[in-house]
Amino acid sequence: MRKIAENYKLDVDLDFTNLNVKKGLMFNRLISSKKGEQRTITGLNVGFTAAGNYHSYIKRVNNEISDIAFNGTTITDATTGTHSYVNLILFNYGEMRNLTFNDLKIIAPNKHYVGIVGHNTGNKISDITLNVADIQGKNYTGTLFAKTNASPRDKFEDITATEITVTSTGNYVGGVFGYFDGRVAYNEAPIYNRINISNSSVTGYEYVGGVAGAGDANHSIIDNVTVTGSRRVGGAIGQAKGTYQFGNIVRNSHVYGSEYYIGGMYGINDANLYDMYVMNTTVDGTKATTHSVGGLVGHQNGYTITRLGVIENTITNQGDYTGGIVGYKNGGYTQISYVDKNTIIGNNYVGSIVGRLKEAAVIYYIRGYNNNVAALTGYAGGILGWYENNTLVSKNQSYALTVSSARTLEAKWQI
Repeated sequence: MRKIAENYKLDVDLDFTNLNVKKGLMFNRLISSKKGEQRTITGLNVGFTAAGNYHSYIKRVNNEISDIAFNGTTITDATTGTHSYVNLILFNYGEMRNLTFNDLKIIAPNKHYVGIVGHNTGNKISDITLNVADIQGKNYTGTLFAKTNASPRDKFEDITATEITVTSTGNYVGGVFGYFDGRVAYNEAPIYNRINISNSSVTGYEYVGGVAGAGDANHSIIDNVTVTGSRRVGGAIGQAKGTYQFGNIVRNSHVYGSEYYIGGMYGINDANLYDMYVMNTTVDGTKATTHSVGGLVGHQNGYTITRLGVIENTITNQGDYTGGIVGYKNGGYTQISYVDKNTIIGNNYVGSIVGRLKEAAVIYYIRGYNNNVAALTGYAGGILGWYENNTLVSKNQSYALTVSSARTLEAKWQI
């Protein structure tokens, strides 16, 4: 193939099982001959044995890749040393539509930017199915994109991932995306919609999430996903970005973190959050030094959290600052929400809503029912575990819960 990007239309299915294939291909378009009807590419096995960067089967897609199913694809990099980019597609600049990836392996545990696409700047990504994958990398590792950027007019939607295993010792690690960004104003349509993942596991160090290590998701479902990390670990996203996020659900999942900012949905929020639910999920701070563990968010970094439900979860922390909604709340609004039938246990400073509240903040119109709240060695509160400012506004609180503590609750919290 000539080293220019050309248009290719597949009229038949392709099987590369046990065949050597060329690397570094470039396409302007790679599509099926019948729009909406997938052609299959089966048995790709691409290995790299020479050290270096930019290892991929396809170097770039300029305009479009659509209506193709990749079955039984394996990409491996067994070289030593830390380099960047091991991918099926190194750079994508165009539309990706109606693609399926079945039984995918990308094994490059020492490399950065590992995933189907190393770096995406394409603006329309839709109808992507990821079914059974084993992805191993270091920093910026995710099944679909290692890293992607977007602008307000872009659309990433209807991406479904099932039986995904992502394993990393690095940062920015997610079940679908390692890192993605795209901030929009409140009156603009969200970019990332219906990014769903189920029956999967994600392991990393910092910025680790079921969907993404850092980024944005809206109207997405995270179901039966285990997420394990150290810092900024969330059932959906390690660090929420994107200005506004709406309508996500985490359910039947497990989130484990060993250092700080561990949340059922977000490790830390750098975005306003609306209409979020965490249900039947375990959130666990695993060491005595772990801090800031919350049913929804480990650390609320300002911003607004509105209309959320934290329902029938187990939130435990061997360390301090544990809350039903937020572990450590550093200002911002938490409002119009409820916590129901949760078990919330920590070492010290445990609250059914917030473990530790530091700066000026507003908490109002929040309901708590039938929650069990316990501090093993220190303070527990029906609302807050610890409050250290005098500008809190709180109203319309009602609770029916059990509170236990190694010490009595202090009357300074008149909430």
